[in-house]
Amino acid sequence: MNRQKYGLAALLFFLAGTSLLAYGIETLGILSKNKIVVTTLATTGPNYEVVFGQLKLKGQLPDTSLDFDVSGVMIADNGSNTMEDYLHQHYRAFGDYFVITEKTVGIKQSDNPDFHPLIEIIDWRHIDKFLFWLTVFFNLLLFILARVCYKKYVLRKKGGQLNAP
Repeated sequence: MNRQKYGLAALLFFLAGTSLLAYGIETLGILSKNKIVVTTLATTGPNYEVVFGQLKLKGQLPDTSLDFDVSGVMIADNGSNTMEDYLHQHYRAFGDYFVITEKTVGIKQSDNPDFHPLIEIIDWRHIDKFLFWLTVFFNLLLFILARVCYKKYVLRKKGGQLNAP
């Protein structure tokens, strides 16, 4: 009977870890075609550095002979007011990460000779570093517990087969 408890615990820990991982993937917009992860920059070039989503941006750009630098984005004037207000109110958020739901509206040249995607921010969300790393740690813990319970389940199953007449 104890063997079944370990099997059930392993299954529950694995399902909980997989669910938390799926939630993280959805929250960060990894599978969404118009969500990117950016961080603030203290330069006169692009407004934000693209941390995740360069390939998504390349797919949205028009076909021209210009070379694009998709490691940074320029923000259209009508889309950044609330995010800029947030950054000014929470000055410690500079250098933090944001998930942005965006729409590419064109290209724009920055102060250097590079062209960057010009995006309009539809929606944005601040990523809390503490909560992010706590979630990652908890997710790893769930998968480790699933592995430990599964190992005990397998060992008890083998032990039960060896003692059988």
